[in-house]
Amino acid sequence: MTLRDAKEKEEAMEMQHRIGWLRLLVPFLLVVAVAVGGCRNQSNRGAEKLAEDSSAAQELDTNLAFNNITLEEADEQGRVLWKVRAAQAIYTPDQQTAKVKSPTGQLYQDGKPIYRIQAREGEILKSGERILLRGEVVATDTESGAVLRADRLEWQPKQDVLMLKGNLRGSHPKIKLSAEQGKLLNKQRRAELTGKVNAVTEDPKLRLQTEHVIWDLKNEKVMADRPVQVQRLQGDKATDQATANQAEVDLIKKNGPSEAKCPADDPRSTLAD
Repeated sequence: MTLRDAKEKEEAMEMQHRIGWLRLLVPFLLVVAVAVGGCRNQSNRGAEKLAEDSSAAQELDTNLAFNNITLEEADEQGRVLWKVRAAQAIYTPDQQTAKVKSPTGQLYQDGKPIYRIQAREGEILKSGERILLRGEVVATDTESGAVLRADRLEWQPKQDVLMLKGNLRGSHPKIKLSAEQGKLLNKQRRAELTGKVNAVTEDPKLRLQTEHVIWDLKNEKVMADRPVQVQRLQGDKATDQATANQAEVDLIKKNGPSEAKCPADDPRSTLAD
């Protein structure tokens, strides 16, 4: 073997030795790269989690949340205006609005409870200047026992107005009503129903269909002051009918049978028992 051949053989062996080291080194480098990348991803996830926790902590810090709480407000004389129990109440940072879940309670006037209320959720605005309820709303007039159900309720104590909107239904031992919306005025002991009003009285057994009805809770009268159709009922069937510009039904029998009175110029002006 010549000197040149020996040198070439030596160079070939050195090359094979380097290749062997590279084969061992490459997997190691890959493992290191994956580990570094994993650390970076873990670090990123940790930073994101920290940011989420900070955001949640900030939200909890700015919005006060209470569970199973009773809220109430009083007037200048110290008389209770309203009292609401809720499964949860969350106050906005300025504490001007409280969002409540599963609210139930009572609304007061001159220190006396006038309505019982309940709903799925709602809001108490500006320390009780307005109370909004939504979802399966039920409002009960404590004096008459009338029960009104609707999709939404708004109570404005200073204006003495309880408004109910959406799929309004009312029940009372002497009358059942339905309408698109209505409002209760407690001091006047009056309820007004508007929009596709259907009222069925028990004694006399009559049905009134009109666009606006006034229910005088104190004197137990139902008055339609717009064009109205009045039907006498036997069971669920109409046996007689009158159409007029207005009508009045007295729910109390005084000195004789109860009756529905329509204007005198209508030839079918009276439906009497």
